[in-house]
Amino acid sequence: MNDTTIIQLLQEQNSLLCALLAVHNKPTLGFSDRPPASAQWVFIGRHGDSCWYFLDKDSQPIPIAHTALTGWVVDLKFDKVTRRGKQTYKLNLTMRTDTYVYTLSTGHDTCAAKSLLTSLAIMSPDQLQSPITLSVSPGEDESIVWCRIYAPDYIKGPQWQQNTDFRPIAQTAINNVRVASKQG
Repeated sequence: MNDTTIIQLLQEQNSLLCALLAVHNKPTLGFSDRPPASAQWVFIGRHGDSCWYFLDKDSQPIPIAHTALTGWVVDLKFDKVTRRGKQTYKLNLTMRTDTYVYTLSTGHDTCAAKSLLTSLAIMSPDQLQSPITLSVSPGEDESIVWCRIYAPDYIKGPQWQQNTDFRPIAQTAINNVRVASKQG
């Protein structure tokens, strides 16, 4: 083999190693440090220092230490449920990661729901075809959780007032997610 052939082979090998490193260094979507499992419900709400949690097999809350979840939004809907003997609605956002599916659930009229809906309503279906990062943070009151969306930059939904009608905002957000899911 001559020097030119050796240099060419080394350059090809270097290219392959760079490609392998790029794949290995690719960020993982979803929460970190979680063993494989089936679809998982995540409840948005304050539990100690955490803003969201899972329930174990005995329905005991398990706080999630991570403050962000990255993945594709695949569904957004309101479900009627019975809580404490009363009918109420929950906002359920389903996200898919590389490996897992999470359904995030919160009350339909919470700050978390309103901040999610206003951000999703101003996003385009094209933006929703890429992974987004949903970040939770505590509010000034122990019952408040704020949700922020990054796609990749912060998507700041419009401010709302106490009397804001969220029905059209929710419908726009749901339509954006449906269109994005059908295109993807």
